[in-house]
Amino acid sequence: MSTLQYGTRRTLLLPMLLSAKNRFFPTGSLPIKSMGAGIFCLVLCTVIFNVTLRVVTYFHAQDELGVILSLKIFQMAWILIFAMLIFSCMVSAVSSVYLSQDNEIVFSAPISTPELYFMRYISNTIYTSWMMIVFSLPLFTAYGIVFHTPPLYWLLMVITLVSMACSATCLGLLITVILINIFPARHTKDIILYLSLCFGVLILFLIRLLKPEDMVYFDKYG
Repeated sequence: MSTLQYGTRRTLLLPMLLSAKNRFFPTGSLPIKSMGAGIFCLVLCTVIFNVTLRVVTYFHAQDELGVILSLKIFQMAWILIFAMLIFSCMVSAVSSVYLSQDNEIVFSAPISTPELYFMRYISNTIYTSWMMIVFSLPLFTAYGIVFHTPPLYWLLMVITLVSMACSATCLGLLITVILINIFPARHTKDIILYLSLCFGVLILFLIRLLKPEDMVYFDKYG
């Protein structure tokens, strides 16, 4: 990447970074809202960690079936997070790429289309993935503690989460571009919202079919 491309991308991302800075750390005042949000996130992460640690510890203390069950839940968590990231990116991409109010200003600038898409890609990745990554870290940390994983696990966990977020954003943007070429942008946003709602209902339905409350009774499985 040339120096000119680096400078262009940095300039395009600068408004997003400054906006985030002013939102969480406003100049001339204490970031009370940011502190409150940080405390809430910390408490929620602690709850997720403790609940996951107790559940996985209980399963791991059982026979081989309990270990297999905990690993299946581990795999389902990755799949669910990946799917949620895709739908979240699709909803955000319609608004930020096609319905954004600054599109007239941005697209009239002497900047190539790949640079603009790169800017939207980075901003969508950050906006749609940071919360999912933060709240999934306690879950996977609990698994690492229970299974006594090597130090490499912690490095690979972070790398995998970031890679999954980038991949989900790519796939979400690709699906959004395809839908935009078929339906109008505003109708596409409604369609994606309906699909997200159906996806959530389907997940709840599948969870009820699995009857997770029966998983603690291993004698039912022979």
